[in-house]
Amino acid sequence: LYVLYIMLIFIAQSTFLGYSHKYLFSGLAGVFHIGSFIFPAFVIMQGLYFIYEFLNVKTYTPRMKYAFLGFGMLCSISVVLALSGLMKPSFYILQPVAGLSAVFILVLCIIHIRKGSRQAKFLILAWSMFFIGVIVWVLKNLNVLEHNFITNYSMAIGSALETILLSFALADRINTLKKEREESQKQMLEEMSKNQHLTQNLNKELEKQVAERTNTLEITNEDLNKTLANLKETQSQLLESEKMASLGHLTAGIAHEINNPINFVSSNVEPLRNDLEDVLSILHRYDLFAHGSEDPTLKEILAEAKNLDIEYGVEEMKQLINGIEEGARRTSEIVTGLKNFSRTDEEDFKTSDINDGLKSTITILKSQLGSIKLNVKYGDIPKILCQLSKLNQVFMNVIDNSIDAIQERWGDSPKGVLTVLTEHKDGQIHISISDNGNGMSEEVKKNIFDPFYTTKDVGEGTGLGLSISYSIVEKHNGHIDVDSTPGEGTSFVMRIPEKYEAND
Repeated sequence: LYVLYIMLIFIAQSTFLGYSHKYLFSGLAGVFHIGSFIFPAFVIMQGLYFIYEFLNVKTYTPRMKYAFLGFGMLCSISVVLALSGLMKPSFYILQPVAGLSAVFILVLCIIHIRKGSRQAKFLILAWSMFFIGVIVWVLKNLNVLEHNFITNYSMAIGSALETILLSFALADRINTLKKEREESQKQMLEEMSKNQHLTQNLNKELEKQVAERTNTLEITNEDLNKTLANLKETQSQLLESEKMASLGHLTAGIAHEINNPINFVSSNVEPLRNDLEDVLSILHRYDLFAHGSEDPTLKEILAEAKNLDIEYGVEEMKQLINGIEEGARRTSEIVTGLKNFSRTDEEDFKTSDINDGLKSTITILKSQLGSIKLNVKYGDIPKILCQLSKLNQVFMNVIDNSIDAIQERWGDSPKGVLTVLTEHKDGQIHISISDNGNGMSEEVKKNIFDPFYTTKDVGEGTGLGLSISYSIVEKHNGHIDVDSTPGEGTSFVMRIPEKYEAND
């Protein structure tokens, strides 16, 4: 602020003495003429701003800021009038402002000196020099004093003396701030030294208390974690068991209700086909007889049969019977799958075919596949001792997640592929379920078997499916491996020993 103030004084004084017209605004008479009015106004505004900050008016005399604002507004009005070509009104405003602002600064310095401001003493001395120069300059302009060397250059002389004295004032303030800072640092170091010993003693006591409480909390936390883990495991098993029991009752009921009408349809398809063949045989004999006869009635019947395209109708009836037979067969497969899947009451290990379990599970989920391409390859695997209904639960959870992953990536596009493979290898049954869905990051892959962990939205998943699936496979002395790449897909491989050995 001080440097800007000095630069404006230099430009203003150069303008008054004619140097700016000669060196700065050569050939710009208009700028030189207006500068004689606006540069002094800028000097006054910048000087007031510098003094406002230098004396810290906002802290010591906050009400004085309104006087600073008033002088600033008057100077701004003077500049606007000068730029508008109204030089006389501008001059009449600027002259009193220059004198009154000088008196105001002197009064302000006296007030700050009484408040103990050291900087105000330097400032009042510097400002007095400038004030005297301004007064002499104003009186000269008002023709009160004669024009001579001193009166003509009174403002320049006052400004020069003010600049020198203000430099001393700034240097003194810098030294004062430096001393205050050093004193503050010294006091801070003394306080730190006093507090250091107390802090060390407190730290020792706190460390002792923290160690005791930490030990107690660790023991309590360990007990709580064990209890929480047991509760989560029990809760998850209860929830899933209840869910699968309800699903089992539902599918068993549906299978029973559908089975009766399907048996009725299936058992009647073959008799219907035989009866149709008998009727067609008789019709064929009638047709042969009619072709060899001259009876006009028979000829009329033959013509009508030809118009009705009886041969096409016969072929269509055969196809309809075949369609009914195929529909009954497929429905029977679904019923069988529902029956196999609904065996939730089989808690004992029984010799079962895992391929049958996979087939029934895929049958249940077939309606969810939509446009997804299903590749299934059942290997030549032996029957093993297992809980097939529980393994069906595992297959359903994994396949259901794969379908969701594919649909998230491909939507209704036919690019989604789900592959299910089984094989007998190294004394184990390998069940592989792979998809080309979104895949999983390493962070998700680490947590997918944790209870209640889910990446689905609230209400769409409980986070229990894979956790319970892991427990079921583990109960069969097996293991689940997961291989996944984000944006490419996921593969679950379940390895179950051919020979089951009960754990203690």
